[in-house]
Amino acid sequence: MMSHAFLKPETTSMMFTSQKLNDGRETRYGIGWFVRQDAKGRRVVTHSGGSMGGTANLLLYPNEGIVVALLVNSDQRFIHYAWDIVDIFLGE
Repeated sequence: MMSHAFLKPETTSMMFTSQKLNDGRETRYGIGWFVRQDAKGRRVVTHSGGSMGGTANLLLYPNEGIVVALLVNSDQRFIHYAWDIVDIFLGE
């Protein structure tokens, strides 16, 4: 997604851009992706999901070149650990 080997840069840019409501407020949701900033102001794009017996979280830090994918064989909400993994890569 970040190397543009699969989609054109214009396409990923559109997907990773927060949509706006009629009143101009941002939704913090692009096309299939949550778009926001972390606690330090870095841009992060995320997608998570789950079903019976499994959960997943995908975090992309485009400017830092970091991608963390966490898949858990449980329907408990363990996906928050993906943020701890990002902290390791960012040296925090």
